[in-house]
Amino acid sequence: MRILSAILLLAAASPLPPKRVYAQAVLLDEGSFVVSIAGRTVGMETFRIGRAGLADNAQVIAQGSLELEVEGGERIVESALATLGRRMSLDAYQAKVSGPGALQVFLQWRGDRIVAETTSEEAVEERIYRRALPGTPTVLLDHMLAHHYFFLTPHQRPGDAPILVVRPRPGSQVRAVLRSGEVEALAIGDEELRAQRLQLVLGGAFHDIWVDARGRVLRVEIPGDEYVALRRDPPN
Repeated sequence: MRILSAILLLAAASPLPPKRVYAQAVLLDEGSFVVSIAGRTVGMETFRIGRAGLADNAQVIAQGSLELEVEGGERIVESALATLGRRMSLDAYQAKVSGPGALQVFLQWRGDRIVAETTSEEAVEERIYRRALPGTPTVLLDHMLAHHYFFLTPHQRPGDAPILVVRPRPGSQVRAVLRSGEVEALAIGDEELRAQRLQLVLGGAFHDIWVDARGRVLRVEIPGDEYVALRRDPPN
């Protein structure tokens, strides 16, 4: 698994030295997703999510790598996402895209704003995202990275839950609604698991997410994009 170094991200997002963060980390989830478009397998996503600290002092770090077949070759997306607190509030993000469409994104809070800098061969662009209204969490979902949906799980509740979603590639901030559904049977490999279905309504598109009792993402579907990410193996 290729993993983008999170040293700069951790230094910006945490007062703890990186070695201490890793030494105290508790593994929350790790695994891989098989990614398909229109029924055809186009790539593999691998990831690892760990937590350092507890309750309001908790920091969760998610590292992922997506290897994707695209027109013109292979695209590799390496990412590191940091959150703070028991509700896993967005703190910082870093991504590097190699291959066709190569670019780098670095995102962090500055005062009451989220500032994102995107660097490509053509230009360096800066975008500013405003803090959401009180009671509306901000969650980052990068394109085709299924493990990021893990960060929706603290915000589910009966009925509709408002969410503000930051989409770092190509760069937007969208209001969304998270809905909790029924518990269903879901086949992962040779096993049948009990999974709760969630639905995120984002910019007119429906994102269907299945998670286990610990909030670990098992499957993601975006029917409008014909996108499916399915765990290759059941979580440990």
